[in-house]
Amino acid sequence: MIAILFVIGTIATGTWLSAPTPHAPLTLRTGGASGQLVNLSGLVGTLLAGKTVGSVPPGFWAVDLQTASSTGISSNPAVGQFVNATPFTWMRYGQGNDECNISANAQYGSDGSVTGGCGFNLVSYKQWCSSRGPACHTVLSLPGENNNSAEDAAIAKWIVHTVGFQPDFWSIGNEPMLWKHYGIPWTKWAVTDHKAPTPLGYALDVKAAIAAVKAVDPAGKFIGIQADCECSPTWFKDVVKLNGPNLAAIAYHTYPSTALTTTETLAQFYGPLASAANITTSYATVRADIRGQCASCGKMPIFVGEYNGGPGWAASNWGGSYANAVFLAASTVQALQAGVSMLTIFNLQTYATSSYGFSMMNGSSTVGPTGLLYSTLLRHLVGGTVYAVPIKGAANHAWAIVESNGLQESLLVVNTDLGHKLTLSLGGVLPSLAPETTYLWKPGQAKPTSSSGLLGSSIAVPSQGIVLVDLSLAILGPAVPLDSGASSAANPPLTAGVSGGGPPLVAPSGMVAVAFGTRPGLGGGIRSVSHRASVISG
Repeated sequence: MIAILFVIGTIATGTWLSAPTPHAPLTLRTGGASGQLVNLSGLVGTLLAGKTVGSVPPGFWAVDLQTASSTGISSNPAVGQFVNATPFTWMRYGQGNDECNISANAQYGSDGSVTGGCGFNLVSYKQWCSSRGPACHTVLSLPGENNNSAEDAAIAKWIVHTVGFQPDFWSIGNEPMLWKHYGIPWTKWAVTDHKAPTPLGYALDVKAAIAAVKAVDPAGKFIGIQADCECSPTWFKDVVKLNGPNLAAIAYHTYPSTALTTTETLAQFYGPLASAANITTSYATVRADIRGQCASCGKMPIFVGEYNGGPGWAASNWGGSYANAVFLAASTVQALQAGVSMLTIFNLQTYATSSYGFSMMNGSSTVGPTGLLYSTLLRHLVGGTVYAVPIKGAANHAWAIVESNGLQESLLVVNTDLGHKLTLSLGGVLPSLAPETTYLWKPGQAKPTSSSGLLGSSIAVPSQGIVLVDLSLAILGPAVPLDSGASSAANPPLTAGVSGGGPPLVAPSGMVAVAFGTRPGLGGGIRSVSHRASVISG
């Protein structure tokens, strides 16, 4: 037996109607919506109105802009066109920067020999970046492993004054914990080198480099470290203690994994999202590490300078797949809720292979599922204020966030449960009967699909599915405040059941309920809402 009663507001009345006896799991068609069918055989949950998290940070959407060829961002139209179709406005540019003297276009190998030109071209990048106008911001790394501040200053001077390009941020080297040639000139490197800096040694390296670069680029701003993980607190503490007043931010890299292998089950791949390895925990860990270490450390922006599914030293067997897109969508929700200042996805394009690995595009410039996540789905998020929307009844398998700009709202829901669809009562989080566009992506679909109509009182998120709902609030007056705090007797979550959130009504076999009611508008007077539920036999 299944009975359905949508309760909208403080008073509702139900009328029982006859319906055919089902022979398969029932589905529900929400009246007034786009006719989407909801499978009730899966999980059932309720979205709860959460508190304001903040606003989408201006630098949140970022990508490691590696390309298959050094000039690929401008010489390959497909690459630039793809990035232009995404929400990415911040680019961490360059590859192999610690081994590259970009002013001489010389890339050094671990034996000290020049192996060819650098893997990136700043003249090409400047041309492309200029075409994007204010939608292009850049993080650029100067060499750090050779520990030569004079050389850093010479390279920075060439970039700013000869090329005519001013990055938004400089960083000094990449992942210093993993260096093997620290303090050794490029031409003297040997494959047998095993010289790494101490945390304090690196902090001194940064201090000297900042002073030298500031002399030739007074407008320069600096990221203190691009750490290879969140797991080395001494590195964060030393660099901010010694350089705090001169730092605009610090950054760490994280590739969440609990299996710590490149060959893992799908459950293992999704597992870190609900574990202490997730971005919520890693970000909080780094924040705690630096708090109190300098005057500005409590509010210093923390960037995630590289992010993707783990294990990190190589891509998982799920890298570049649809599952990877689901992982990144859920991670985006977590990062927005945690207040991450910049989430930099690693990376844009593989060098010259047909596979994707960590990348959004393969070497043939074909966009994979990870790329489609951004170019066809996440670009539709409206931005603005961010609200947490906890999900009651589907913990550890589903994540949701709401963004609002006053006239529009976006709800993003990701369900990583491997075997169950998720039916979500909106719980008053979004106003019913608002014009909406729903974007749906599920396993087996080449890309997201979309439909438009009026929002009903529930949505369905398939197993391993992503749903993005964009609402227009213009015809409803002021937006409904979402930061109403925890539910209470005065503001109960709306869910299947009797008025006030009581236990659900149970109808006789083969019966279905029709409910009508009103909900007092929290910001725009009384909003009349009417829903009719009809059973469709499967």
